[in-house]
Amino acid sequence: MKVLVLGADGFIGRHIAFYLRAQGVAVLAHARAPDRLARMGFATLRADLTDPATHDPAFWRPHLAGEVHIINAAGLLTGRDPAFSAVHVAAPAAAYAALDGGRSVLISAVGIEAATGFARWRREGEAVAQAAGVTILRPGLVLADTSYGGSSLIRALAALPFATPVVGDGTQAFNPIHASDLAAVALDCLVTPPGPGAWQAGGAETVSQAEVIRAV
Repeated sequence: MKVLVLGADGFIGRHIAFYLRAQGVAVLAHARAPDRLARMGFATLRADLTDPATHDPAFWRPHLAGEVHIINAAGLLTGRDPAFSAVHVAAPAAAYAALDGGRSVLISAVGIEAATGFARWRREGEAVAQAAGVTILRPGLVLADTSYGGSSLIRALAALPFATPVVGDGTQAFNPIHASDLAAVALDCLVTPPGPGAWQAGGAETVSQAEVIRAV
């Protein structure tokens, strides 16, 4: 089995790449600067998703020929609209269009109904994925040995001395999942697609924000 991991240098993407390789999958790890991934032993694809060349299916076809699958873990938290559009919409749309018998999974996020640039462009990216028949996974809080975004904030709060602060009243509910477990779900979706639509991807427990911070 061969899988192209878009955004393989990111927090979630790197865990996906390592998990797939451990399961015997041939991984092509995409990144804008993939040198570190190459030193880790991955076959790599260097590409800047804001480059108009990556918005043409012809760019991706040589890398997807022969039933190569895609797990799209690329994304921006902040940036200007042209960059958001390129990374979340234009480049993935071209990659999906270049699939040659392979399947695809998009790692999206919960809470994309919010009025933020990230949420808006995640919605746009999901629309493109749905039109292409891509399986969409929406994890909430993703945890692992490293951190990014919300998990970095939780680590920072947990590390403060004397008292452990929370955001708001600390009762907000989370359904955390380990990055490696999310990778396992994504691989399962390639092997046995659950059908079109967006699927919540969380762990076995629902806990409050305060409980998560105390545990960390």
